[in-house]
Amino acid sequence: MRRTAAVIALLIVPALVLSGCTPSPPQSHSDPKPSSTPLFASEEEALKAATEAYAAYLKVSDSITADAGMRPERIEPLVSKSLLKDELTGFLIYSEKKLHTQGETAFFGSSLERYDADSVAVYACVDFSAQQLIDSAGLDVTPISRVNVQAFELSFVRASDSASLLLDGSEPWAGPGIC
Repeated sequence: MRRTAAVIALLIVPALVLSGCTPSPPQSHSDPKPSSTPLFASEEEALKAATEAYAAYLKVSDSITADAGMRPERIEPLVSKSLLKDELTGFLIYSEKKLHTQGETAFFGSSLERYDADSVAVYACVDFSAQQLIDSAGLDVTPISRVNVQAFELSFVRASDSASLLLDGSEPWAGPGIC
């Protein structure tokens, strides 16, 4: 199941999103379009670029949710066009429900799944434990049942105008050995 806006599963009420989500094995992706130059020279380089791209994504995403979903277009330079609509929809929930976050999302344990000329996929443990969901009265409404650490399969694609990566997908991962 493709997560409706990575932000929702990562930052808002994971009990609503993740508790009803049954992680499935990663889906195979179609062959990428040929590229004139390889995106990365090594596995280490691919993993480093994906890790940096995801860190940048989380920083901006956390900022948007801390601002109650205001100015969600800030995420646009960090996600693919195919993911952008879901991201914007996810941030809209914060403003509609008058919610915001405090604290930061972290991740660790990144490992490369695969990479090719135009894409990279990694596994990572996302840690929500330092982030709280706050309502308009200033009360912590973080669900008690929230999953604090969740493994994800993160997919990235090459940005069309550069060698940078854009987040293209984020799926909960139930496989072994990630977190």
